[in-house]
Amino acid sequence: MLIWLFLSGHYDLFHILLGVASVVLILLMNRPREPASSQLLQAMRWGRVLLYLPWLIKEMVLSALYVMRVVLAPRMPLNPHLIRFKSEQPNDVAKVILGNSITLTPGTLTIDINQQEFVVHALTYPLATGLLNETMQTKVARLFTDNPGKMVFDTRTTQSGRNLAGITGTPES
Repeated sequence: MLIWLFLSGHYDLFHILLGVASVVLILLMNRPREPASSQLLQAMRWGRVLLYLPWLIKEMVLSALYVMRVVLAPRMPLNPHLIRFKSEQPNDVAKVILGNSITLTPGTLTIDINQQEFVVHALTYPLATGLLNETMQTKVARLFTDNPGKMVFDTRTTQSGRNLAGITGTPES
């Protein structure tokens, strides 16, 4: 709120009260509804988060460089794919972290998360297959557990725009 106040330049009582009301409303809208979600955050191994974040930033930079190379190539070798895979994450918070991590990595976008199933759009086939090597899924699961087990199973890929129904059918890769 202080940043907004500084940037807006409105210091009268009316605008300050509107700012306070906005902050209170946003805090009420975003308060944890279930005690279980706060318990899950407490179960997170915060030391591992400190290791995960630099790894994720490195992956974001490498992926951004790859996407830049693909986009700037004379023929622009785009080959978009939809990927459906299942990943047995320890809890809902881990699923959200995984989905957001995929989306933060340039060239990939998490479209849907339903139970254990993730649907992701990838700009190229190498980006698509890179998601299936279990690295990111395992690193996210390790934020909550020591032995995550098999992280990717029941995978399907299909080229975007060719046969979208194929995402639940036979792989076309």
